[in-house]
Amino acid sequence: MLDSQTALLLGQINALCADDLYTIADREELLRAYPSDSMPSAEETDGMIAYLKENRYIDVRYADKARGVYCLRPLPAGRSYAASVLKERTAAGKTVKKMLLAAFAGGFAGALLGAGMVAAIIAFIG
Repeated sequence: MLDSQTALLLGQINALCADDLYTIADREELLRAYPSDSMPSAEETDGMIAYLKENRYIDVRYADKARGVYCLRPLPAGRSYAASVLKERTAAGKTVKKMLLAAFAGGFAGALLGAGMVAAIIAFIG
């Protein structure tokens, strides 16, 4: 499992590299997806790229770390990781929706049952 920073970088690489072809990208392009308050440094970016390469998520044909230029492409593991993360997030969102719907239905049924019992008691007394 990748940390959030590395997963975001992998997602950006997947977005930049159409049809699994090698793409030349500079560091600025790779970091475009990051919010300004959590922008990784050049060393952190190089470390994340090295990690993704070592774990066979991406292939790096060329890297000029001094200028921040890379020629890279995602490997099948990198594409499938991004797809699995998206699938997990979608499934988690559906689970939350189902739980909220069940809670609402249970609360509504309880209110109806309570109102019915009050009406029965009033009818019995009155």
